[in-house]
Amino acid sequence: MAIVGGLRARLIRDSLFHMVYDALDDLGWFDVGRKHKTLSFPSVPVDPLVEVKFNTVSIGDLGTLAENWELGSNMSEFRWTIFVDVFAESEMLGLHLSRDIADLMSGRFPSIGRGRPTLTVLNYTQATPSAIFTCEVEDVVTDRAQNFPNPWQKNWYSVSFDLLDYYGDEND
Repeated sequence: MAIVGGLRARLIRDSLFHMVYDALDDLGWFDVGRKHKTLSFPSVPVDPLVEVKFNTVSIGDLGTLAENWELGSNMSEFRWTIFVDVFAESEMLGLHLSRDIADLMSGRFPSIGRGRPTLTVLNYTQATPSAIFTCEVEDVVTDRAQNFPNPWQKNWYSVSFDLLDYYGDEND
């Protein structure tokens, strides 16, 4: 039986948060003794119009776009547009961190288990989460905000990408 609806969306979001956090941890971004201030990684998106603490990494999405995938079935492609925002203390830190995130999502870090542009979705309703399905990652783009008046927006970098989730109904 396939997981559908709000539970599916929550598990995708939770799996993405944990994957990015764990990968950045594997790359040493949260290590003590680094030359930059500690990273903050809230589990909910931040509002960029309200003051954001430097070195905050935040994941948000623009929702999903559904497209029927097979004629005669409920199989559809659900495309999530995801943004990972980095509010860095310096230009160099923002550049480095945002490009690490882009390469994580593009599958360019096989040394830490990120050798493919995919997201393995785990079932966090279980005491020991297990893999239940995989989403594909496409169209990874990095961008830097320009001409923002607030100091926390000066080194605002963003990584955007699409997560593709293919499924039908609860009987699949």
